[in-house]
Amino acid sequence: MREGSGWRRNHTHDLIRESHFTCDLAEDLAWHSLSVLVSALDYGDVRGPQDVEATTAIGVVSPDLAMSVTNALTRVWLASSDPTGASDLQQAYEDCLIVIRNSRPIEDSPARTAYASRLLRQLAADREQLSREFRSHVKALLGEYVTLARPPVRDWAEEAFGDL
Repeated sequence: MREGSGWRRNHTHDLIRESHFTCDLAEDLAWHSLSVLVSALDYGDVRGPQDVEATTAIGVVSPDLAMSVTNALTRVWLASSDPTGASDLQQAYEDCLIVIRNSRPIEDSPARTAYASRLLRQLAADREQLSREFRSHVKALLGEYVTLARPPVRDWAEEAFGDL
């Protein structure tokens, strides 16, 4: 698979419906644990479920790594709140930005904007943990999404990048 690619499948409604704690307990527990996250990311920010499937939208990060938008955003959130500070927060952001870009077709700006908005909100919270240079890099990558965003997102951008 070439770098810069990704794919998506629209099946989360069916997958969530299959979680009944009856037969495949391990799978049911996993889906149950993720159901709130899946519902919020897959159906929360844009006009319809056909536009935003974070759980089944996969972006290729490198020849050896592909991940879903849900996985990438979760990695950022977990790295951000790691009490030991051992997680590589900057790498989590880098990977997430790549996944957001590569998991959507070029013309799918509503879904990219929705994902970038959530990432930007987290970046505003992580401002003190990330260098000015890195935040400047992220600002350049997120620029087009921030200008398309709703007012609260622009406020997050001001908080994340105001000192640059």
